[in-house]
Amino acid sequence: MSNKLVAADFSNIEGRVLAWLAGEEWKLDAFRAFDAGTGHDLYKITAGGILDKPPEDVTKDERQSHGKVPELALGFAGGPGAFQAMARGYGVDIGASFDVLLRTVPEAVEKAEKAWHARGKRSGMAERAWVSAETVKIRWRQKHPATTAFWWNLQDAALEALDSPGSTVPCGPVKFRKAGSFMFLQLPSGRALCYPYPKPAIKEMPWDGDDGQPAMRRVFSYKGVDSYTRKWSDCYAYGGLWAENVTQAVARDILAEAIVRLEERNYPVVLTVHDECVSEVPLGFGTVDEFCAIMTENPAWLGNCPVTATGWEGPRYKK
Repeated sequence: MSNKLVAADFSNIEGRVLAWLAGEEWKLDAFRAFDAGTGHDLYKITAGGILDKPPEDVTKDERQSHGKVPELALGFAGGPGAFQAMARGYGVDIGASFDVLLRTVPEAVEKAEKAWHARGKRSGMAERAWVSAETVKIRWRQKHPATTAFWWNLQDAALEALDSPGSTVPCGPVKFRKAGSFMFLQLPSGRALCYPYPKPAIKEMPWDGDDGQPAMRRVFSYKGVDSYTRKWSDCYAYGGLWAENVTQAVARDILAEAIVRLEERNYPVVLTVHDECVSEVPLGFGTVDEFCAIMTENPAWLGNCPVTATGWEGPRYKK
């Protein structure tokens, strides 16, 4: 065998990008401290808060189930349903955390119990599980004020651009502009996402208003492929969806530019898997450290967003 594979994947790239887009400075500092070896892993910080234990006492399994799950489920405005769906994938019973939450954050639990009567009963979830998930959501959002504000700001900016065709409406490092039959969402890299046939719509929300009737809200509508029916139909965008689209698109741009740099430095990329690049090179050429360094060179438009990667090399692909 004359060749080998060298690979690396970005570490928590969506969490880092979302924090950078939203300007969640404490979280960016936490990522930087972790990268420097002086701080805790963000998943451990989250898990420690849920399980009422210091981050350093969080186990590998707890990091995955009680740290990664809420980080993945709640960053794009997800609620109890999104939390439970993600938790199920990791074998987590969120209802089992109820007693710990009641003991450590009783005010949040009380708020979640009130929300249960307003909208949780419609969810189809068991009360104990829903209240536990809602409590974690409340606590997560309290810790992430800039991210929560970013969702609403994106939603407001999209509607403002819809009402002012031809005008550019900025929202943090991104911009909205309606032109012709499209809404263009310009990313920090300069690339744009396009949403066809945008228009305002009035949509019923999954909770009741003050009058006890289903709440109605003005929302952004566009044409797209429905994820369930697979048919071309009306779709609706809200702050969390905008944040998800932008975050994943920026992460993709980071990966795309990393591929170009790797190719330019004689690491031909033969495979990508999510946020991982894999190159095939001759034995004796290059190192994992060099590969990771090339991948994590920030393009100018990304500023000081903390980006890191971990890698490996070997004769065959592995996970």
